[in-house]
This record gives sequence, structure tokens and C-alpha cells, in this order.
Amino acid sequence: MRTSVPDVVEAFELLIASGDSGSTKTKLRVPEEPLALAITDTDAGPDGYVRGPSDVRVIVRDPEGNDVSDTATRFQNGQLCILIEKPAAGTWVIEAEYGPAASAELTPVLLRVDGWR
Repeated sequence: MRTSVPDVVEAFELLIASGDSGSTKTKLRVPEEPLALAITDTDAGPDGYVRGPSDVRVIVRDPEGNDVSDTATRFQNGQLCILIEKPAAGTWVIEAEYGPAASAELTPVLLRVDGWR
């Protein structure tokens, strides 16, 4: 599901629920002068936001191919958040590697400066 408020925010959700192992790769185009990029990784389901993901590893790469996943903050219940202030413009890659017991919801959100001027 994709959500957009022109010139303010772009967001989408990627749901992972699997019976097999695998991976998925998503590209996110970051425009010039963004305010912030936040990527959350929680469990799936209506109350999944209160728990961390299961059997999923997330890798985030900036436009130059650098892995920025190690900047992630893991919260008390296992939820994961990568917050990047003023991310570089260009194509970011979000990859999720998952196992047969995977349950996760990834939500990248891009806040843009244009809407705040």
C-alpha cells in the first residue's frame, strides 16, 4: 500500500509472511533536499507494531551502495527503526531476506522539505 501527500510525505508498506525462504528488493527514489527517511520493521498483523519482526533481516543501501543497516535502533520489543536525516538524493535499495517462519511489515517513510516551506 502506498500513501502520498504531494511535496510532504511518501510512504508504503511491504508485508512479509512466508512459508518459504527468499528475499525481496524494493527501490525508493529520494528527491533533492529531503528532510528525513525512516524505515520501520515490525511484526505483521493488526497489532504487529508492538513487536519486532520474525525470521527477517533487512538491508538498506544508500544510492552509492553503502549498507546503512547498522545505524538501526532496536527497541525493547524488537521493533527496528532506521532514521536518516537528510538522506542523499537518488535510488535507495531496501532488501529483506526472510526464512520460512517470516512475519514482518516494513514501512519506509520519506519526509520532504517542500511541504514545510
